[in-house]
Amino acid sequence: MLLLEVGAPPITLADAGRRLILLDGSWKQVAELRACVTGQPIGRSLPPILSSYPRRNREGLDPVEGLASVEALYFALRLQGHDDPTLLAHYYWRDEFLEKIRVALSELR
Repeated sequence: MLLLEVGAPPITLADAGRRLILLDGSWKQVAELRACVTGQPIGRSLPPILSSYPRRNREGLDPVEGLASVEALYFALRLQGHDDPTLLAHYYWRDEFLEKIRVALSELR
């Protein structure tokens, strides 16, 4: 299984077919949530991309790479070769986020 985490090697098409663990919570909860994961998942990260979700964290604890959970799930699956636009069907910032992904993917090539 793959565990999405900041600072891990990037996810690629070579990871296609591996199950994905996405911890859904605030950045304050990362250590606590990570402690709940059993086994030895392989850490993977996403290429640098800014969230389209307007953050309101007054403490400034969010890493630049932090995405809304639905953004991270969609982008990770897309990088694994599974493009499912229905995941973003009701996401208010969908079009803006898809444009950011288009730019990020063109820069990876």
